[in-house]
Amino acid sequence: MKDVIEHTRDYSQFKTITGNRKVQQAHVRKLMTAIESDPETIRYNPIIVNDNMEVIDGQHRLEALKELAKKGMDQPAYYIVAPERTLEDVQVINSGRKAWTPSD
Repeated sequence: MKDVIEHTRDYSQFKTITGNRKVQQAHVRKLMTAIESDPETIRYNPIIVNDNMEVIDGQHRLEALKELAKKGMDQPAYYIVAPERTLEDVQVINSGRKAWTPSD
């Protein structure tokens, strides 16, 4: 089965997953700036949700989209449904991330 990237402007269908990290507003603002400067970038970095529409990866991107919509910049949220994913999957995904450094 091939994963399909879907999209919607109905952000209310997404849910938080209990136990995920707190949303950092500074990060949301940085993402908003990036999306404002190039709205297409969000298309190529979809949000990952489980079959309950709980956000597994991409809660900051989703919050940035919500804030931009309030400012009149209504962008679709691109997402992939990854069935049966849980909070443990969020932890694995996030533990494997490496921040960019100046040498990057």
